[in-house]
Amino acid sequence: MQCENPQANGLECFIHHSIFADDRNEEREKTFKCMDSMLILAWGGNSKIRKLANDALARLPKERKIFGLPGTKKWSFRHPFPMLQAKCEVWLKDMVEQLNNSDSKSQITATKECNK
Repeated sequence: MQCENPQANGLECFIHHSIFADDRNEEREKTFKCMDSMLILAWGGNSKIRKLANDALARLPKERKIFGLPGTKKWSFRHPFPMLQAKCEVWLKDMVEQLNNSDSKSQITATKECNK
């Protein structure tokens, strides 16, 4: 989806990119309904996306296993930093450990409760 307003700031255009955007409700619900796999949250902690992150947390399907490495803010999840090999490797190691050793549903639920 294209950003229709060329004068819009980056966030306004980015909202349309997100599967959690209002105008993608039907697509999101269909996608989550059809998926058998878990969801991994990894959007980082830039304060510019706080509203998007909180909207996404509110729209997560409650019946799904949801994983993510908590960031420094209640709503943030560590980003894998694919352009920075060392950070990417640390993120990957930590994520594999989480996927193999824990059920993060309670952790994500606690995070969502903090944002009410």
